[in-house]
Amino acid sequence: MFRNTLVLTILALAPLPLAAQVADIPAGSCTDASPPQGGRASFSSSADNIRIVLCGGVKYLAETNRGGNFRLNLRALTAGVQAPVVREGMMGTGVEGGKSWVIDVGTTGIFEIRVEGAGGGIPVDLTLTPRVDNSKDKAKKDAEKQAKKAQEDSAKAAKKMAEEAKKAEEKARKDAEKKAKEAGQGS
Repeated sequence: MFRNTLVLTILALAPLPLAAQVADIPAGSCTDASPPQGGRASFSSSADNIRIVLCGGVKYLAETNRGGNFRLNLRALTAGVQAPVVREGMMGTGVEGGKSWVIDVGTTGIFEIRVEGAGGGIPVDLTLTPRVDNSKDKAKKDAEKQAKKAQEDSAKAAKKMAEEAKKAEEKARKDAEKKAKEAGQGS
């Protein structure tokens, strides 16, 4: 039986070097400069597989274009990396009659993905989409917003204090003029 092996890297257009396909994660993978990317592959049989870098701390949505008794099988190829948690998920908006899974990756690594149950002469297309957690970005934006509000509040308070000081100074000047005038009239 012919075994078709597809090699994908979601972080670069070029495939991983042969030595890196088994153990080495490409330098700069899964950083802010190189965020997780999605990928697509077609499986003609259960023997077909892809090798792909999945970023730790990222949840991926895997969707097939066909329904059926398919199972998603992931195996870590990077030493010391555990297989991610895979659970069946809800279908995305653009997929009808397919199947989906949520993949929760704990540690960055190279993984082999198979779609078990594929075959019968009709290929099964698998789409892998990262679901990046934006809570860090949201927290950063919220902190920036709070800092900006605090700065604006501080500026307003300083302006108000300056206006109150100016009013107090003006009142003291008027009171002094009034007393001087009264003192001048009383003599």
